[in-house]
Amino acid sequence: MVRIAEVEFDDYNEGELAAHGVSAHEVMQLLENVFTVRRNKRSGAGERQLIGRTNGGRVLTVVLAPTAISDRWRPVTGWDSTASERRALDD
Repeated sequence: MVRIAEVEFDDYNEGELAAHGVSAHEVMQLLENVFTVRRNKRSGAGERQLIGRTNGGRVLTVVLAPTAISDRWRPVTGWDSTASERRALDD
């Protein structure tokens, strides 16, 4: 099981998320609600996908890359979850 204790943001990844209409605040909300983590199916982007709901009910998929610090992850990009990603959350 993957543990996510911290999420690391900077101007670059906040900008990448914003380009897809996702805020750092929304990413943090995913960790406060029901979420799932699975391997990222796309090559090169990041190691894991965090799929969850914001406080407002929006379902997001955020690609995470590990950092040098255990349990700290760095968002690479994010988007509104697809139907199959939503099913993964509901399973």
